[in-house]
Amino acid sequence: MHRSAWILFVGLLLGCAVTPAKTYDFNPVANIDSDYEKVWAAVIEYFVVSELPIEMIQKDSGLIVTEWMNAGDETGQMENRTICDCGPSYAHTVLPWTRGRFSVFVRRLDDGSCDLRVTCTYQQYRASDQGGRGEVVGCNSTGGLEKAVQDYVLAKVRGSALPQVQVFKPGKAD
Repeated sequence: MHRSAWILFVGLLLGCAVTPAKTYDFNPVANIDSDYEKVWAAVIEYFVVSELPIEMIQKDSGLIVTEWMNAGDETGQMENRTICDCGPSYAHTVLPWTRGRFSVFVRRLDDGSCDLRVTCTYQQYRASDQGGRGEVVGCNSTGGLEKAVQDYVLAKVRGSALPQVQVFKPGKAD
């Protein structure tokens, strides 16, 4: 009897274990050899072309922050899995939403160039299809969106061909 209880306990423990989302190695900061006004204008253009909802913009400090946006379809599955990793979910889990927001910080450097820092935050809501209370889990950025913003701004200030912009699906997250 004691052995059966131990096996049941270990089985339950392993059944509840969750593999966390992978961690990705990328550089969120790009040094851009251009003056602040050109870099700032390119960042603003990226936000306009992408139709991103801006929560805060402060040109003097070089900061722009988006509102929370949908980052997945109705089931919470990522349409573009290159921007974040929320890890595997439990069996019988429904994913009502995945959302993201990001900030862009342009910092003037003494040599006339700028650092462009892109920081992304993602969350996913998970609930059991068996009922009960759900939870919000943090997701890890893959660096895909950070690179997309950096590539666009770099291309713009260099006068190169602009990469295609595709970020989040339209609409705000709850």
